Amino acid sequence: YSFADGMYLGGMLNGTPTQYIQFSTAGIRIHSPTQVKLDAPDVLIVAQTVEINASTSTTVTTPTFTVNGNTVINGVTTLNGAVGQTGGGAASFSGSMTVVGNVTAQGTSVHTHTHSGVQPGSGNTGVPN
Repeated sequence: YSFADGMYLGGMLNGTPTQYIQFSTAGIRIHSPTQVKLDAPDVLIVAQTVEINASTSTTVTTPTFTVNGNTVINGVTTLNGAVGQTGGGAASFSGSMTVVGNVTAQGTSVHTHTHSGVQPGSGNTGVPN
């Protein structure tokens, strides 16, 4: 019962298939003009590289999303609140954060804002309220 003993059962003069699984020296290709669905209690992908190319969008729906390892995001990142909630969501960081560019909080720039009522000299301003 070796896979090498497999054979093709089908017609010889059929039209070009629209759905197929292709086995070649370059790998295995699954082609379908409609959705391909994996339905199982667990799905494990083990590979040196995993790449997803979506021409329109990618959506992940899960109660928890964990990334173990360094993360690089190229492009704009938007953080929204819960579904139906407005005003964005909360973000928590443990460790340091480095920002290249400006940080603005409630319309106030960290780089360009000024404090009034400061007396000249060697004194420091108080902590933020």
